[in-house]
Amino acid sequence: MLIDPRSVVQAESGLLPHQDRRVAAGPYFEEPLKRMAVTFRVGPLLLDPQTVRIPQPAERRGDWSWIQATGTGPGEWATSPVDKADDRARLVPTPPVLREGWLKFSPKKIGE
Repeated sequence: MLIDPRSVVQAESGLLPHQDRRVAAGPYFEEPLKRMAVTFRVGPLLLDPQTVRIPQPAERRGDWSWIQATGTGPGEWATSPVDKADDRARLVPTPPVLREGWLKFSPKKIGE
């Protein structure tokens, strides 16, 4: 089971009473969680073929990037930065393309 160590796990069975369990708090959880990069599955999105321009998610204490498969073999992935979308219209000569991938959030290092 993969859980957030700061949350509660609820256990229920047909025979025993309902139980809430929590991992014991400790300083050993906080630093690794602050440094952990997280990915979110996204798509399909209709995007400019030259760049990934989408509204930025609310979290600002790190960097967002786009990860996309470029082939069918292992290790065939491309990572590109995410450009912040704004309210300005952009008319480009090339038609948009459908893209699927992952948004990756990499937190800034402590002290940055």
